[in-house]
Amino acid sequence: MSANPARPSCHWFTGTPDPKHSVFKPFLFCPDLKITESIVSPKIPNDPAKTKPRFQRQVDRKHLLYKMHQNFYKKLTQNNEQGKELRNTLKQLETSCIQEMEQLLNNFDKKDDSLQIQDLFNDCVESELRFYK
Repeated sequence: MSANPARPSCHWFTGTPDPKHSVFKPFLFCPDLKITESIVSPKIPNDPAKTKPRFQRQVDRKHLLYKMHQNFYKKLTQNNEQGKELRNTLKQLETSCIQEMEQLLNNFDKKDDSLQIQDLFNDCVESELRFYK
């Protein structure tokens, strides 16, 4: 069976600080891709990285997913039944996403699936955010 030349390459990102306790989400480069604001660092007025002299003050560049994961992290890493259950739920979310991605990529049709992949990463980010609420 030869490789599908129309099949896009899939990259996996967490967008959070601890890969062991994070969900890897699929990302495919495609035309007209829009990234959800939930994973974009905030715009900083008078950004110290762009103001001379540079880096004279520190700013919080964490995006919403990072912050929500950080706030939930203590619950997620508890060494008790609740922590174990939360980790299992996140792992199931990730496993389901991987299986769906494999199916999509193995049967990829550029004409039919291009629109679907535009929102894939954003959909996964929003699912993870709902989990943290």
